[in-house]
Amino acid sequence: MLNVNLLSDESDEEQDGEQVYSSCCRHGLYVAQTKLSGPDAERLPFRGVFTSKPLRAGAFVGFYTGEWYTPETLESMPDVRRRNEYAVSTSGDPRCDEVICSPPVERRRIDEVKYPLGLVNEPGKHSTANCILAEYKFTMDELTDPSLVPEELHGEDIVAIGIVTTRDIGAHRELSWYYGSSYHRSYEVGKQTRLPRGLRPEDPIVALGGRIPNEGVCVLVSGA
Repeated sequence: MLNVNLLSDESDEEQDGEQVYSSCCRHGLYVAQTKLSGPDAERLPFRGVFTSKPLRAGAFVGFYTGEWYTPETLESMPDVRRRNEYAVSTSGDPRCDEVICSPPVERRRIDEVKYPLGLVNEPGKHSTANCILAEYKFTMDELTDPSLVPEELHGEDIVAIGIVTTRDIGAHRELSWYYGSSYHRSYEVGKQTRLPRGLRPEDPIVALGGRIPNEGVCVLVSGA
């Protein structure tokens, strides 16, 4: 089993990376080499998501984006195993009871520009995650382009999946969330986290400075 550890969850050293420019994410995020290390204490070669600015507990990080599927449709896809590595599920809408968001995978990688939050890693073995997934529901009038909403969703809640911080996070620290006990992993992982009692998370509309991007919500579902 791969032994994965965070080198330094408290490090505020700036990482060399690329800024995240996405309407679905708050400003100040960037993608760089993860701080997770392997058994030899060398940093692993894959990427992670960092914040260039301090974040308070309850801050909205961004929407988890990808293509939306019914469970049956996703399972029928030839690359389902690879897609499941990045898939997250949430409750459904009038079209289906459950929907799954999974970014496309090409050559074992996802597009960092289109789907940046798919790169948020799990916490290392001796660490606790600093973010969680959160489910949101919006009306079509809260979206940037309501005209793209299918007629069957008019007047209905439209679901979305976001990432929220659970504690104060310093500048240039890596974000992490626990993928769940049912996630198939071949490494040791850290602990789940939760929001402090009574803390109300930041409103995504406030965090993003405007209406909710259509790309961040479940508008079109393959198989529904």
